Amino acid sequence: MSVKQLFEGVVYRYVNHAEGDENGWCYVGSTLDEKTRRYSWNNHGNKTYGGTKINEAREKYGLDSFDYEVLERLSGEDENELQKQLDEKETEYISKFDSTNKGYNTSVGGTGNKGVNFSTAHRANIGAASKGRTHSPATRQKISQKLKGRRVSDETKAKISAGNKGKKRSPAQNAAQSARMKGKTPVAALAGSKAWVANNGGGYWSNHKISVEARANMKAAQLQRATRVKAILEDGSEQVFESMSAASEALGVMVGSIAYSLKHGNATKKLKIKFANV
Repeated sequence: MSVKQLFEGVVYRYVNHAEGDENGWCYVGSTLDEKTRRYSWNNHGNKTYGGTKINEAREKYGLDSFDYEVLERLSGEDENELQKQLDEKETEYISKFDSTNKGYNTSVGGTGNKGVNFSTAHRANIGAASKGRTHSPATRQKISQKLKGRRVSDETKAKISAGNKGKKRSPAQNAAQSARMKGKTPVAALAGSKAWVANNGGGYWSNHKISVEARANMKAAQLQRATRVKAILEDGSEQVFESMSAASEALGVMVGSIAYSLKHGNATKKLKIKFANV
């Protein structure tokens, strides 16, 4: 009778006991190989242990400033299932100790979660731990520097496009974006537009002048499409114009006011002129 292999893993944390603002801060992790993971921690030359935050803390405070504590030991015959349990436990402890805000974890979900389907309750825990979490100015600056100059491949662009196809924003999302953008100037778009104009000699129409004949043809075409209007002045006299633009220019009335008068049958407020279709 063969004996099945029993796998064992731990959920652990390192707690900073150094004096200062970060006293009591911790890093939560999990592993199926505790011995190797402990060796990796004690290797001063290892600069990739657990992410940027914990590595910076290790370098700043020194390894002797951290106490090691095993939070839970788990075992099982199925290695993949055990890894899943460890990941879930790790996430629970990250939430319990708030070690993303007051600690050195960079993710509320721990590591090794690829392909893991979490329960609804577990996802709720992750969401609760993430709520209100913001990056510090220093972290935002590092992210910005890391992304600077990065170009998205055509394949990635195609995937993003396919993923967004058919999606529509809800009224709540539109309202939220409108609130965020209120009072803001699209600096990047304006800068890009100005740069394009500068690099292209002032833009298309700066180098492509419209001839007098072309302008005359355009004006004639506009008149054919224009709405002929009749202006009824305050004294009862009438004038007919070939277009609202012509009436606007001759009488000093805004085109919008003329259109409003045509639609509602009211005289313009300022000049008391009533307009009607001819």
